[in-house]
Amino acid sequence: MTAAVQWDEIYRASEHDPFERRRGILGLIGNTERWLNLALLFVALMAMTNSLERANWVDEMPSLTAAAVFGLASGWVLSQIPIRAWLLQVAGVALGLVWVFAIVMANMELADPLLGTGIEARWSEMWLRLRDWGSALLEGGVSSDPLPFVLMLVFATWAVAYLAAWAVVRWRNAWVALIPPGFVLLTNISYLPGQPSLQFVVFLFAAVLLVLQLHFAKALARWRQDRIAWPDLMSIEVAFAGVWIALALIVSAWLIPTANNWGPVADLWNRAVAPVSDRFEGLGRVFIGVSSKRDIPVHGFGEVLPLQGQVSLSSAPLMEVGSDELGNLRGAVYDEYTGTGWLNTGITAQPLLGTTVEAAAFGTPLTQAQLRRPVTVTVTVVGPVPDRRLLALGDPIASDVPGSLLFGAGPADIVGLAPDDRLEEGVTYVVVGGVSAAAIDTLLASGTNYPAGIAERYTQLPDDLPPEIAELTASIAGGLHPYAAAQAIEAYLRDNFAYSTEVSDPPPLRDAVDYFLFDAQAGYFDHHATTMAVMLRTLGIPTRMAAGFALDEESFDNISKTYVLSEQDAWAWPEVYFAGLGWVEFNPTPGRDLVIRPGDDAVLRSQLDTPLGASPIDEELLLAELDDLFAAEAADGAELGPVAEVDTGSGLGAIVVQVLTFLVIGAVVVFAGLLGVRFIWEYPVRELGPTERRWAKLQRLTGWTGIEPRATRTPIEWAREVATVVGAADGFEAVARDYTRVRYGSGEPERSEDEAAALHEHYREARNQLWRQIARRFVPWRRRRSAVAESTSVGDVRI
Repeated sequence: MTAAVQWDEIYRASEHDPFERRRGILGLIGNTERWLNLALLFVALMAMTNSLERANWVDEMPSLTAAAVFGLASGWVLSQIPIRAWLLQVAGVALGLVWVFAIVMANMELADPLLGTGIEARWSEMWLRLRDWGSALLEGGVSSDPLPFVLMLVFATWAVAYLAAWAVVRWRNAWVALIPPGFVLLTNISYLPGQPSLQFVVFLFAAVLLVLQLHFAKALARWRQDRIAWPDLMSIEVAFAGVWIALALIVSAWLIPTANNWGPVADLWNRAVAPVSDRFEGLGRVFIGVSSKRDIPVHGFGEVLPLQGQVSLSSAPLMEVGSDELGNLRGAVYDEYTGTGWLNTGITAQPLLGTTVEAAAFGTPLTQAQLRRPVTVTVTVVGPVPDRRLLALGDPIASDVPGSLLFGAGPADIVGLAPDDRLEEGVTYVVVGGVSAAAIDTLLASGTNYPAGIAERYTQLPDDLPPEIAELTASIAGGLHPYAAAQAIEAYLRDNFAYSTEVSDPPPLRDAVDYFLFDAQAGYFDHHATTMAVMLRTLGIPTRMAAGFALDEESFDNISKTYVLSEQDAWAWPEVYFAGLGWVEFNPTPGRDLVIRPGDDAVLRSQLDTPLGASPIDEELLLAELDDLFAAEAADGAELGPVAEVDTGSGLGAIVVQVLTFLVIGAVVVFAGLLGVRFIWEYPVRELGPTERRWAKLQRLTGWTGIEPRATRTPIEWAREVATVVGAADGFEAVARDYTRVRYGSGEPERSEDEAAALHEHYREARNQLWRQIARRFVPWRRRRSAVAESTSVGDVRI
């Protein structure tokens, strides 16, 4: 009995006129649907901002909740002002920009607070940091400044909330209001481990209720226009149904793995978007101050090596390496130091010259002349490794997979080996490299007559490098032989700077090496190697930065007899150039042993008949011979060109990936286009009643058929004449009579559900017939001109 009473109460008849809109303060307060919409939208937006804030992307992030609340409040107020929308939009965006800059400036860290903390000082430093970031973006540099990311995220948060308010109040469109914050929330949690977060559950719950509430509000508006009565508390039933739908969706979302943790889906997606994402991958060099929130490769072997702060090194296996020797597996080297990282500039590519792995195991004229020992490694990919470089011990010589040698200052300056196809899991390749076997006495006997290209390329330093770095270097190794200087700096860094992966990013506008030497005094391999390279360059000694993996006894697997490498084996080291001997490795990072030098290289020198102290080769002559060799290869069709022209995506698999990517992008574009067309179609008639809206749409479509209007026809006459051209006489007649009754009668009549459905079917019949006529007119193979259409003109009745 109790339940029956409650349902009767819910469905009792309305005590006031449901067709009269209540106005004034009491009407505003009593309009529960408006405040319910605001509450649901507020909950959804707070779920989004709370998720973003808990992720803690950067240290300088202000309150995103404040940005969202301001956006929601300003959008909610402005969207209810009855003036032109574009004026309100301009005012709203201007207000939002002022708010975004204000809260970011108030929360930003100043490089030197002693110079002032007021608005002028903050404004000046903000624009200085944005200018430097823009220069890095446009000039291919590196930036660890998080300020641009902070501005983008705060403005995006404000804009999402502002748009959501407009969508709910003005456009009554829940999807426009919820899709942007939902996209932001899902993107954020996709970078975080685990199942969907509590914020996602709250957002989904509020979103479902808001969609149902807005659809219910639209139904009420139609019922009010059609003067169809409804119970006072019907919204309670709608909310009750919405709660159960939301709970069902939440349970489903909790049980289904998120895409970022479901391996097959993630792999398919990564492959599908690779051709597009590759084009934007380089933009990561200006966002290295943003935390990754997941284990990603510390080295990508691309054009940029940023000096990051804290890193997380995964223990998941990446590759199995077979080698008879320990050492450093080089993936890439870098020549230009920017103050915040390294760049790989001016690289050219030359297809492998046909030297087989077996032949390369005996060395080449270049490796023999530089006293380099050939070493063969076999690499099997078992995890997601950087797929654009082949790893080698020392300078790569040959490989059993098609690829190209990469050169820096010239043919004798080998900086890497790129495969023609991307490396996928399960691929095994063999590479022969040349490792320096020069003894310490030989290195000490080398001179400083460096080739011009080597000296120019590998002694570069930023113009604004702090002078304290050169002063410290001079006090440690000033006036020493290049090898002795390298040893002194190597020992200084190993003894005084601890190894740690939990370090902070350098402050904005601060050189990374300067910060490492005089403030942080701790770091990992990237910091130690970079510091040694920069310090040697201040002495005029050519030095470059190398990145890859380290082979040591701890990673050796006794079962497979291979070295199983993970991100925990990632490493970086400096390579110093010695005249006549090429590049020689050093290890200034504590935690791994020093590079072992052979005590005697007499055997290798005896093969060249070179006494100690004499240059093993005439480098200029050798470089000339290599240039002639490459010229001959180019004449046979092997062109020397920029590394960007190396094809890393050939093959059937790459074609399929590209096709799938274009299909995905095409689907998104089509969907967005359909939404735009729908908006354009509905916007001009948004303020008309249902009957007048149907009539206006039919008039618009009739004009597109090419039927000339004449202003001497009544609506019914107009409908009959159009029907003689396109058909659907019953449909046009019914819509015309309904319009005449509403337009010239007492307004929208009360209709039963069956009557409303029948009238809608008549409208659909007339509309579809007009679309067919339009297709016959504009589509060549459907064009059909009737004599009636050519001779008939139809009147236009204005609403």
